[in-house]
Amino acid sequence: MAQHQSPEQVGSTKRNGEDEKTAKRQHQDDHGKCSGQDLPEGSQLSFVRQEFSSESNWLDWRMNHIGGSEVAVTMGLSPFCSRLELLKRKLGMTTFKGNIATERGKLLEEPVRKIIEIRLGEDLEELIAQSIEFPWIVAQIDGYGPTQQVEIKCPFNGVSFAKMAQEIPLHYKYQLQHQMLVTGRKACVFAVYYKGELVLTPYAACPVMQSACIESSRQFLEDLKQARQASETQNNLHESA
Repeated sequence: MAQHQSPEQVGSTKRNGEDEKTAKRQHQDDHGKCSGQDLPEGSQLSFVRQEFSSESNWLDWRMNHIGGSEVAVTMGLSPFCSRLELLKRKLGMTTFKGNIATERGKLLEEPVRKIIEIRLGEDLEELIAQSIEFPWIVAQIDGYGPTQQVEIKCPFNGVSFAKMAQEIPLHYKYQLQHQMLVTGRKACVFAVYYKGELVLTPYAACPVMQSACIESSRQFLEDLKQARQASETQNNLHESA
């Protein structure tokens, strides 16, 4: 008889026997391989725009997709959310309604985007995009223009701002790679804003890191599928008891 794993068992399964520290070292090594690399010909992905009447509809749609802010979670690299917690959220077992930091980001995003438009000399729009080649991969782009693509971060304090302005954190690097994977852009801008100071850091696409985004998100959704099947089986057993 097949054994059905609980969501906790599925979520705690280590990818290829790696713990989170090993995974972080591996992905840091992947990032190191990207220096000076260009995307191979034909790797640019086309995408479709998605529009939603409300944020709740967008969040519901994301339950079966992996967004840019989630890809680092699937790799075990996020300081904000564990892989198991994300699995529970997509199973509907827990919810995340935001916090002070996310609300601050939403409040500042539009005025900061206007400042960036002046700095870059280009109109930018918010874009929700879905990869055609990898339809489970989606991205919400803070600023998308004819030639520019921008991710905006508004940290809470000066210490975080200084660190992010000096070096893009690894989990954000994978968010940027994920977003460029969807849009096919070869470069983007990482924007950090704090108390009137804005730092724009250019960042290039990397095929090694983007391949890691594809495989990690694919594996996570496979684990999610197994967890849903396990939950459905348990519910059926309870109903028939």
